[in-house]
Amino acid sequence: MNVQLSFLELQTADWVSLLNWYRDLFEFPLLLRVDKDRFALLQAGSVRLAIKGTEGANVTGSGILLAFEVDDLEAWQARVQARGIALEGPIKTSPEGYRRLRLRDPDGRAITLFAWVTTAGQTD
Repeated sequence: MNVQLSFLELQTADWVSLLNWYRDLFEFPLLLRVDKDRFALLQAGSVRLAIKGTEGANVTGSGILLAFEVDDLEAWQARVQARGIALEGPIKTSPEGYRRLRLRDPDGRAITLFAWVTTAGQTD
């Protein structure tokens, strides 16, 4: 049997704003948008990200962390700050071999932007 993850869905009370936030900040291509169903699908690299409008969605503190690998962490820091998005501190280096920035989407979900310091997937 073959199984693969098709997409990750983020539920929100304000789906248009959240859709625009992810599409505009990350420049993810829009694959599908169905206004009457309040659903959109974005291509996020090799993964798809769905934005779904639901009444009264409360996702703050949902325990989800979205991690996006970027090629130039400092350039992304400048991009995020230019959009007026607050960062949760400066760039930090982890003992696991990457540098990262933390921020939150408009619904309060945690987001990490990271760049590998060592070769990705390297094992000892």
